[in-house]
Amino acid sequence: MRHRWLLIPLLLAWTVFVPAAELTVLAVSDVHGQWQDGENGAGWPRLATLLNRERERAGMENTLLIDCGDELSGSMQLALSGGVLGVEVLNFLEFDVWVPGNHDFEWGVARLRELMAQFHGRVIAANWEGEPAVARFERAGLRIAVIGLTSGVLDWYLRLPDGMPKLITEQKALKLAMAEVTRQPCDVIILAVHRGIYASQAQHLAELIADYPEIDLVLGGHTHVISAGEAVKGIHFTAPGGHGAGVSRIVLDIPEAGKRGARKIASEFIPVTPKVPPSRELVRSMSRKFRLDANSAVLGRTTPAPSRSSKRRYASSFGTLALSGLTAGLPAGTVGLYGNSTSPKAWPEQITERELFAMFPYHDRVAGFRVSRQELTEIIEEQLRMAEKHPYQPVMTGIRVTADTANRVTAFDPELAEYELVTSDFIAAGGGGRYEALHRIGARKQWRFFGILRERVAALLLNTPFPVAIAPEEWLTRLPPSRQLR
Repeated sequence: MRHRWLLIPLLLAWTVFVPAAELTVLAVSDVHGQWQDGENGAGWPRLATLLNRERERAGMENTLLIDCGDELSGSMQLALSGGVLGVEVLNFLEFDVWVPGNHDFEWGVARLRELMAQFHGRVIAANWEGEPAVARFERAGLRIAVIGLTSGVLDWYLRLPDGMPKLITEQKALKLAMAEVTRQPCDVIILAVHRGIYASQAQHLAELIADYPEIDLVLGGHTHVISAGEAVKGIHFTAPGGHGAGVSRIVLDIPEAGKRGARKIASEFIPVTPKVPPSRELVRSMSRKFRLDANSAVLGRTTPAPSRSSKRRYASSFGTLALSGLTAGLPAGTVGLYGNSTSPKAWPEQITERELFAMFPYHDRVAGFRVSRQELTEIIEEQLRMAEKHPYQPVMTGIRVTADTANRVTAFDPELAEYELVTSDFIAAGGGGRYEALHRIGARKQWRFFGILRERVAALLLNTPFPVAIAPEEWLTRLPPSRQLR
């Protein structure tokens, strides 16, 4: 009798137990083709070792690899390969999903489509018209749907000579994608986005996903901010940072396909440390196809320049170099505008390929359009106000500006009705929110493009006899208190 009573509870327990499948998701974003260890991260070789280790630990049949974008621009290696290195790395590591980021569009829409076609996995971007919205997989015995969203505010980051991609709003795209997902049985829904929780030009992530509690996991990118795991509107969110700093590892304990039961999600950020060795296999494979080391040849020698000080907030050697690249070969009187935020701590007396790419890592184009005196006043006054709060001091050439301490422009030299203004397409598009006046004014202008800024700077250095004089250019004069506007 004792054996019979023992058997009944065991049978009852068996009837209510629901076996769970364990799915591991490994996510990276914004590596930007970084190859060597740097201040911001370790880059692909060490990251590859970490990814392979975690995938082997979980089993390939139970693992999904997702990249949330910005893998085609941002390093010398990517620039010299025309972006191909980024796709080759994703293929070598057998990524399942790639969601393009804003920097991936820097090569132009046609070139990006060529690179997307070379990717062996699935490229998804629900808010880019004509591109797939959803990718479906079966892993760990589960039916998985992944929805992708590229940056919904590309027009704040760049302009392209061959035209901008046609985007629909994130809200509309997600609604259509969720309708597509629910047409077939699905056990896990993942949303992979090239954005963070907060976005100054877009909807808060919580508002975007509020109507879709059936989403299990949101993977973020773009901001380079690490989130080991947090709840956004009750949905699990995680982000892996940038430049190969590490991997987001998410484990989902989900009832087997078609079953009901408790769903558990746990995540962690696994940093790449110096103890993680570079992947010899990846380095060997990529070295056969691409140049991975910077050339040590000197592009230009410069005269020593004084370091920046609080008295010279709006002038720097870096700013002068950028402005020289912007305006080289353009008609006299062209007004150049740039920012000081990436000025090196110590100005090099010789500039090699490595220094050049450190100063100008992205595929920014020189772009220009005509502005009225009033429009130029709006742009400059906004940047003077911004400089009091943020480290993005403007630098200019081709014009001298007089302003009072309230940041009101009182005079230009020369005084003209219109000016030809050039800057980078990133700045002219709005710089991700830093240049709102330029974004607004540029939206109604006819743009002209004059090549890649980094290449123009390199040509300037190579064609100028040594040493190149790159002294900080003074362009701003402050009125003394006795002459302030009232």
